[in-house]
Amino acid sequence: MKKYFSFIVLFCFSLNIAAQPSQLGTPTPGAPAELITPENLREHLLERNFSILQSLNQVAQAKLNVSTQRMNLLPSLNLGVALSFQGDGFFLSTVSFLLPFLVPSNWFNYNESKYIFEAEKFSYYLLELNLYASAYSLIATMSADRELRKVLYTQYQNLLKIQQTIQMRFDFGIASGTDLTQAQGQTQLAYAQLSVVDALLTKEKSSLRALMAFPLSKSFELGDFSIPPSPFEDKTYEETLAYALKKSPEYAQIGQLITASKNGKWSKAFAFMNNSSLSSMSPDGRSVSFNNVNVSNQFNFGLGYFPSLELAETQIKKLELRRSEIKVEQAQIVESNIGVLSAAKMQLEQAAKAEASLNKVLQDQINNYSLGLTDLQNILLTQNTITQASTARVRAQLDLDTIRINLHRILFNDEFEKIKPCQAKPVAKQSLWKEIKDFFVNSTAQKAVDQQCKGKPKRKS
Repeated sequence: MKKYFSFIVLFCFSLNIAAQPSQLGTPTPGAPAELITPENLREHLLERNFSILQSLNQVAQAKLNVSTQRMNLLPSLNLGVALSFQGDGFFLSTVSFLLPFLVPSNWFNYNESKYIFEAEKFSYYLLELNLYASAYSLIATMSADRELRKVLYTQYQNLLKIQQTIQMRFDFGIASGTDLTQAQGQTQLAYAQLSVVDALLTKEKSSLRALMAFPLSKSFELGDFSIPPSPFEDKTYEETLAYALKKSPEYAQIGQLITASKNGKWSKAFAFMNNSSLSSMSPDGRSVSFNNVNVSNQFNFGLGYFPSLELAETQIKKLELRRSEIKVEQAQIVESNIGVLSAAKMQLEQAAKAEASLNKVLQDQINNYSLGLTDLQNILLTQNTITQASTARVRAQLDLDTIRINLHRILFNDEFEKIKPCQAKPVAKQSLWKEIKDFFVNSTAQKAVDQQCKGKPKRKS
């Protein structure tokens, strides 16, 4: 009778332990948790991520620099005022009109700032794409770890059933204490492995929260999703690479930087001419007469003139080498991902088949053990093999998902297609004087970068 009673107590206690792992990682009660999917992940990330917001500020600064360089082309007036000691008051002693638009280097500086602005827009776009690719890979990893937790929890439940069966046989005197101790150790180890995955999921969730800049009070959970295949999975390397280079913002950005550097080189080439003006001076202590206006230009040749030209040429060559390097990098991404795609699909298929077959074998062995037709070692060996097969399936699925995310990123499919380049313009379609007025009177110009880069409707000022 005591044996039956001890078995019932053990069985109830085991049920209590078995319930605990399923409660690990559950959200705290409160507001409904938002389910994170690839779509709303993109929305939250692009709207809230601090790195993206900082990059947007750099785009705004580059736009302001374009406007500054453009305004530097405008003429300016210098007035010299003298005080008459004969009691006649003040009079103009000198008048000079600075004409910076006649200095070639100023125009090249202006053009250089425009191309740098375009390059900054590409930097902002690339940051959006690459951060989203990282976040997308993170939720794919979280999904895989969540599936791994299911695998380990199933293993834990199977080992718990085995332990319960051995406990029952031990109570009836038909199982050894060694088998019972070994079964208990295996169950405890499975529970420890489950706790490790729970801790990993908690850290991954924390990383995701930081990427989306969610406060701690915000409750969210990872929703169910699948990553669609790329339309280029059956294409050749050459077709895929040609399309990737055509769409590549990295390739377009380096082109803008090369053009900017060429303008910078010409600016240095004309740096010897640094001023042009019209001036008039007062004759004999009287006020300025505009009947006598002189045109003057300033030229300055220094020892650093030719080395600065060589440095500018070196910078252009460096950027051109980087453009060639981008082609190699894109080719490597295409080959490494499409090349292993078939292997990942095959591994996923074979691991899933092995997992299903071994699960049937395990159930038969547990039944045979109850009848004394097999030993514990065979059951534990089968269970470990099932865990290996399940883990291989999860890993193969994650590898396949990662490959597809990489292909979507460089080929602009899936959610990446919905991330649009920044369309901010360096100069508004209005008169120069009205543009200057806008910069100093209202915040229309500052708003435009945010509106155009993020594709928001224009606000009324």
